Amino acid sequence: PIPGLDEVPFLTNETLFEQTQTPEHLIILGGGPIGCEMAQAHVNLGAQVTQIEMGTIMPKDDPDAVAVIRESLIEDGINLLEKAKAVKVEKTDTGLAVTVEQDGQEKRIEGSHLLIATGRVPNLAGLNLEAAGIDYDRRGIKVGANLKSSNKRVFALGDVAGGPQFTHVAGYHASIFVRQVLFKQSAKVDYTSLPRVTYTEPELGQVGMTQAMAQEQGIEVTAITWQFDQMDRALAEKATKGFCKILVDKKQRVVGATIAG
Repeated sequence: PIPGLDEVPFLTNETLFEQTQTPEHLIILGGGPIGCEMAQAHVNLGAQVTQIEMGTIMPKDDPDAVAVIRESLIEDGINLLEKAKAVKVEKTDTGLAVTVEQDGQEKRIEGSHLLIATGRVPNLAGLNLEAAGIDYDRRGIKVGANLKSSNKRVFALGDVAGGPQFTHVAGYHASIFVRQVLFKQSAKVDYTSLPRVTYTEPELGQVGMTQAMAQEQGIEVTAITWQFDQMDRALAEKATKGFCKILVDKKQRVVGATIAG
């Protein structure tokens, strides 16, 4: 909850693309993929952009790769405020103002438009899931690897299943569902080699584990990194920012890969 947010107009990733004019000063709350993509897109369209993140941007990604993205966002002219908490939003004559707390001090930022990109939660209100004996929490409907809920006759697919929120995951869930229901096959989800990309410039791509994920699961990995400035193609393209990092386990199996570039 942010005091005053219900009293000002704000954009989301669903309404942002209905705009027909470039915002004069777009304030973005959130430093995840959508926040970073839209911050860079709008600064490149000529808008002034301030991006506010309570922690650090893109916290689920490899910090070395995020550092490449962060540098690019700042170079493009984005006023990036990390470890800054939005404490109040209010209307002004020209738009709105967001008061943030950073390093123990408060500062007021005035802008013309506000984009909320702090994440999404499933909309389960009013479904009366209790009547069907379906377990859920604020993240979504609780499902097993076969995507069945606590009521074995009910499946949950996509964002509402509480897993990674990607379009390709929803499509993958659909294939798991169809195999079970139409073809009577045993099928379970496996996110071992799940890919994802944040479409900043440069882009950040990830498949499988990051080093932090491996550490959390107690898997010992070796990281092999290759910088783009050592690559002929990147040198020829003058696109030498970034690197490729491969993670291998003790048996020399690839368990994750990161590309920033």
